Amino acid sequence: GSPSRSTSPRPSCSSSTSASHHLGMYRFQSLSSACGSIAAKSSITSAASVLVTGSGTGFSTELIASSLDLKAGQAIDRAAVMLGLPFPGGIHLERLALTCSDSINYIPTMKGCDCCFSGIENKCEKLLDKGASSEYIAKFCLTAVMNSIIAMTDALLNKYGDLPVVYAGGVMSNGIMQKKISSRYNGAFFAAPEFSCDNAAGIALLTAACISNKRRG
Repeated sequence: GSPSRSTSPRPSCSSSTSASHHLGMYRFQSLSSACGSIAAKSSITSAASVLVTGSGTGFSTELIASSLDLKAGQAIDRAAVMLGLPFPGGIHLERLALTCSDSINYIPTMKGCDCCFSGIENKCEKLLDKGASSEYIAKFCLTAVMNSIIAMTDALLNKYGDLPVVYAGGVMSNGIMQKKISSRYNGAFFAAPEFSCDNAAGIALLTAACISNKRRG
């Protein structure tokens, strides 16, 4: 199918001249209500990458990459359901994966800076049909998602330069991913778990900032 992302210019929350940049890797459910409309479509698949430009008290955002099919959380939850784990399955899949000592190599499917997650679900199904252990499937799923996010980060840093990277969202609360990504990128920051479980608070703050800027303007 076609990518769930907009190719039209994204509006800015601020018209100020950029003074600093941050690259954010987020797990977004929907951004259509933030800043008027950050994207033309009502839903943005995850992982999504946003370039944040700030100056003074203002900032602007630009969607620069995303997954082209499943959300990262969908791939993880579907793998967990396959294995009979509770929903949502992230934490349960992580606990199971930590008991697997096998080494797993996964080359992600990339299109430019964008990634694809649907192949991960398909591979998990094939592993299950072939009798692979639940522990192995859990580790494979999380490794595949993690490698895709790393590949996206590498591509974006290569394109935009050595910027600080902020990871947020439920998927990015995963301890396995945080350990690997932190060791790879010195400038990586992770939002606290209480700010990563849902996007509602962040969307509300962005909307409030937009309204405030418009009133002042």
